[in-house]
Amino acid sequence: MAISDILDSNLFNNVALLFCIDAIDPGAPVLSNTGDFVAGETLLGLSVTGLFLMGLVERADRTILRMGTDSAAVLIVYTGGMILLYSMRES
Repeated sequence: MAISDILDSNLFNNVALLFCIDAIDPGAPVLSNTGDFVAGETLLGLSVTGLFLMGLVERADRTILRMGTDSAAVLIVYTGGMILLYSMRES
């Protein structure tokens, strides 16, 4: 249930809404009108969702610190993304 909630909200909120807005708006793509922070935030969400999906497709028995390699990759990417976004914040 937790995986369904994570994937459903990320996929629906990020991908579907951006697609719908880009389809309706006759101007430039939506991400070109946003700042670097919002674009980085969106790409981080899409990256983490992609890692979760790859982990679901490729179910290996290898573990790192008693968690799957996909979970370890998600933690590394998410932590790196949060550090990057923290450094990008406006003072």
